[in-house]
Amino acid sequence: MHIKLNNSPSPAGVFPRTVHAEQLALRLLGRDSLFNYGRSGLFLAGPHRTGKSTFLKHDLVPQIERLGAFVIYVDLWAKQAADPAELIAEAVRDALRKAETTGIRVSKALQKIKKVNLKAKMKSVFEAEFGIEIDDVGTREGASLAQAFTALNQHIQKPIVLIIDEVQHALTTPDGAQMLFALKAARDALNLKSPAIPQLAILATGSVRSKIAALVLKKSEAFYGAALADFPALDASFVEFVLKTKLAHVRTEALPATVNAVKAFELVGNRPEDFDLILQQAIVSGSSMNVALIEYAVRRRVEMLNELKRQLAMLPPLQRAILRRMAEEDVDFAPFTAAALAYYAKCCGESRAEKSFSNGDVQRALDALESKHRLVWRSARGAYALDDQMIGELLNDSHIADEMRLLTTPTTEDLSAEDFKSHGFFNDVSDDDWPQWEG
Repeated sequence: MHIKLNNSPSPAGVFPRTVHAEQLALRLLGRDSLFNYGRSGLFLAGPHRTGKSTFLKHDLVPQIERLGAFVIYVDLWAKQAADPAELIAEAVRDALRKAETTGIRVSKALQKIKKVNLKAKMKSVFEAEFGIEIDDVGTREGASLAQAFTALNQHIQKPIVLIIDEVQHALTTPDGAQMLFALKAARDALNLKSPAIPQLAILATGSVRSKIAALVLKKSEAFYGAALADFPALDASFVEFVLKTKLAHVRTEALPATVNAVKAFELVGNRPEDFDLILQQAIVSGSSMNVALIEYAVRRRVEMLNELKRQLAMLPPLQRAILRRMAEEDVDFAPFTAAALAYYAKCCGESRAEKSFSNGDVQRALDALESKHRLVWRSARGAYALDDQMIGELLNDSHIADEMRLLTTPTTEDLSAEDFKSHGFFNDVSDDDWPQWEG
C-alpha cells in the first residue's frame, strides 16, 4: 500500500489549540474571573519536543495580540552558547525598536527630536521622550529593564506580555540569574498601581519540571510564589488532526483506528516529531496501518530506552546512584547531605566507613554527569537537576527502576554481566563494554 503524505509546512498544517490559547491569554491579562496569572507570572513545564514552542508562536501570541496586548518572545534554547541575560536584553531592545513606529506618541516625539540641537545626535523616539538609548538598555551604563518596560508601556499604551521559552537556561550563568531579578523588579514596578489589570505579565516555559519548580518554590529565587503548571500534553484530538491532514487522500477504511493511533502517540512520549516518523514508517511498510503503527511505536520506544540503558550501563556506580537519587528526590535533591551520602553508599555496596563517599567524590561525579555525559544540569548557584525530563520518567518506570536497583547494588560476587543477560537487560551492549565492578 502506497500512501502519499501531506507535509505542507504552511501554518494551515499546524494543529490549532485556539480555545486553550484564548483562555491562557485572558488569564495572563487579568481578564479571567478566577485566575490572574499576570500578577506574579506563570511557569509552564513540559518535556522537550511536545509542542510547547509551536503553541506559543502559532496559538498564544496571536491570541494575546488579538486582545490588544504587546508581545515580546525570546527563546533561550535557540542560542545556547549565548548568555541568556543578553538574549533577554536584546529581545527587549528589539521590542523598543519595533514600537518606535507604532506608538500613538510618535508624532509628538518626532517633533521634539527635530527641535533638539543636532549636536545632541538624538537617535530615537524613546531617547527623546524618556531619555533611553535603546542600544544600552539592560547594560550597566544604560536604562534598567524596569525603566525600559515602563517607557514602552507608556509609549504604546498597551499591556505587555513577556514570553521566555526554556527559561531554565537563565539560571546557568550569574548574569542570567540576575536578569530574572531584574524582570521581577520590572514586573513589580509596572503592576504596583493596578495589580488586577497587569501591565507586564511574564510567562515562562521549561522542559524539566524540577528546574522550573526551583524557580517558583524556593524563597531565594526571583519568581518565588509564581504559578506553576504542567503544559497540557497533546491528546487524541491532535492525533485525529494529523491523520486527517497528512492522510487526507487515504480511504477511510485504510486509516488506522484512532484508539491505536493514540496508543502509538503515547508510546513515543506524545512527541509530534516521533509520531510523524513512525507514521511514515508504517506507511512505507505496506502493512496494515493498525498493526504497523503500533509496531513502529514500540520499536521507537525501545530505541529510546536502549539509548538510556546504554548510557547508564557505561557509568560508574556512584554516578548511577546519584541519578537514581535525583529521580526520586526531584526538586528536593540535595547531593551532599548525610542522608544522600548514606544513600550512595548503600546503593554501591560501600558499607564500611573507610569506603564511604566524600563530598569530593560526589562533586567529581556530578561534574562528569554534567560536562561529560550531559545527563545533569547545573545552575549558576550550584543546584542540580536531571537534564531531560524523559530521564526521570524512564528511571521512575517500574521496569527501569528494577534495572537501576541491580545496576547500583553490585559487587563482583553478587552480580555479573551474565546476571543482566539472564534477565534480558542491555542485550545490545557488547561484552567488552560491560562496566567492571569493584569488590
